[in-house]
Amino acid sequence: QSPAGARGAFSDVLEQLARWIRDLAAVASGAADLVINVDAIDWLRANADPGIVGNRAAEAIAAVETAMDLAQGNVNPQLVLADLLRTLRLLRPVATRS
Repeated sequence: QSPAGARGAFSDVLEQLARWIRDLAAVASGAADLVINVDAIDWLRANADPGIVGNRAAEAIAAVETAMDLAQGNVNPQLVLADLLRTLRLLRPVATRS
């Protein structure tokens, strides 16, 4: 696969990640009827953390969108992913950090 094709696949994965974060936030805030990945509603309910609602969810989605923008440019996808994971880890509620 060409580097450009790999970037497209990486961007697709990032888009899916943003959807999952959105769904987790929807379930955590009591809006399960807004879930996109309805086939995974049981998993979402079991894993939704009330600490992700509000600004944390918005910040996490913004971090994924930033990573998507970087992935479209001439930035190493491994570095983009490493930075995204670091950012998402910092956004986790304090009680769930390890």
